Amino acid sequence: MIRKEIKQDGTFGGNYPFEVDYLELPEKYIEITKGQAYEIDKNIDAYRYIDNEIVNIARTQEYQIIIALREKDAQKLSLEKQIEELDKKRIRAICEPSVKDKATGQTWLEYYNLQIKDLRNQIAELE
Repeated sequence: MIRKEIKQDGTFGGNYPFEVDYLELPEKYIEITKGQAYEIDKNIDAYRYIDNEIVNIARTQEYQIIIALREKDAQKLSLEKQIEELDKKRIRAICEPSVKDKATGQTWLEYYNLQIKDLRNQIAELE
């Protein structure tokens, strides 16, 4: 058996094994099997504690919104990391100016600036 923390909003927190008695127990918890704790921990956002029951909300609109927000945040983070990498390249392009495309006369700095502008537009669309 495991003690599973229940937060104010009905979401689940940490696990508190019975054999460990030196941990301070949370204010609210339930006693569940290790198998139940494993299932909840595998996809913690899909479970809530509602009316003294563990409820799987994976097919609800609330869960779909949570997942969509997480995906959006992950996309934004990925785009921001790409911008950081391009910023490093822009610094080099400023310090060591050179032409990327001789036909158009476009420099590496202009090229990186256009890429960053595109990434920032993508971030703006996500917000």
